[in-house]
Amino acid sequence: MKGFPEPPIKGLKPLVALAFALFFFNYVSAESSLPAFFEGLKSDIFVRAGSSGIFTDDVTAGNDFQFGGMYATFVGNVSSDYFQVYAKSKVKLSSADKIDDLSTSASWEKAYLALSMPFFRPLWLYGGKGFALATPGAYLSVADDYSDGTRWGKDGVALLLRAGLAEFGAGFYSTSTSYKLKEKLQLGSGLNLDFKKFDVPLKIGFSAAYNNGKHYETTSEKTLSTKKYETEGGEKTKIYETQTVYDYGSLFIDERDWTGAVSVQARKGFLTSLTLGYAINAAPMTASSAYRRVENYSEKSLQSSHVLTLSSRWKIRSGDFWNVGVEQEAEWAKAFDTDFGSLYAALRLKQKVAGILHAYPGAMFYSIYDRADSGGDRTSLVLYPRLTLEGGAHYFVAGVQIERREMAADEFHWRVSVPFYYKFSLK
Repeated sequence: MKGFPEPPIKGLKPLVALAFALFFFNYVSAESSLPAFFEGLKSDIFVRAGSSGIFTDDVTAGNDFQFGGMYATFVGNVSSDYFQVYAKSKVKLSSADKIDDLSTSASWEKAYLALSMPFFRPLWLYGGKGFALATPGAYLSVADDYSDGTRWGKDGVALLLRAGLAEFGAGFYSTSTSYKLKEKLQLGSGLNLDFKKFDVPLKIGFSAAYNNGKHYETTSEKTLSTKKYETEGGEKTKIYETQTVYDYGSLFIDERDWTGAVSVQARKGFLTSLTLGYAINAAPMTASSAYRRVENYSEKSLQSSHVLTLSSRWKIRSGDFWNVGVEQEAEWAKAFDTDFGSLYAALRLKQKVAGILHAYPGAMFYSIYDRADSGGDRTSLVLYPRLTLEGGAHYFVAGVQIERREMAADEFHWRVSVPFYYKFSLK
């Protein structure tokens, strides 16, 4: 793709411009002053460039170090008491063994607009790609991912009502690809309660989502075409190619199309947050095809699982030196229909060493296991010692990532990579 990436939805730029102009006019008219529209204005604009592994090597296989690719991310987030505009674009240079194999790509990862309704300020309208409406503690920062089932608003359109201690919303998921509703209808809703107004450091969240494209049954096979080949004896034989045809059934009938989640988050003293969550008919993060954290990530039965999560954030201070930030995450899952299960555990620390220098080590463990047959078990252990330099608008992270990955039953490979990134913020 040449130049800057196209918007995630065709025609998004003029639509966003028109919507913004209309609401801007309404607000200015309602408030009778331009400054009122920008009340509480905040911005977070930065560029982040780096690599998930500028050099990578499979030590066990005896390969030479190869180029692991690079990326540049551009993020702009501007908000006030009346609106929010968020855009995130990434340009990537792919990993490759040879220079001739290098390729580039560019994409919009997020692009959305949120507006408070001029006729009723507590009601917000979200539209676009990548917004995050979820239950408390849904985002797991070490894994850089949301626990499945907790994020009910992401792509498409959503309404969110903020009133008192409650936030309630519902949304319709949509993409630039056209689908028939009977094939892929996705809806989501959520309710969050924050009791801080009663001096109680407690948040409770509920979410429900419907996706009729998640499960379906094979009903028939359809012949597409034929082709011929000659056997050794000279006889010609016809080979029929077939395609599976699916019956999606009626809307809202199959209980396997529904996903629900609940989470409870508390804080106290040096415990910045403690979150316990449960999701039903959800997928664990080890089963993500985007991250592929373990070799058997594609185990389909895990897409319908009971998922439990526990995460916490700590701030430990002792004397003049110790000022440690601790991030802990854990997730356990059990598939509905098989003996497959999943386990994820992570720990990350941050300690100031001197001046702008911080130690920032982390460790992650991932596992998909089969209680009926241990030969189907696969694990990955990732160690990520790193250092950060933090000063004003500048933030730099570099380290070494060491991974012990189970490729087959009791066959482990050691991989080493050198990740880094630099972030410059507009202050």
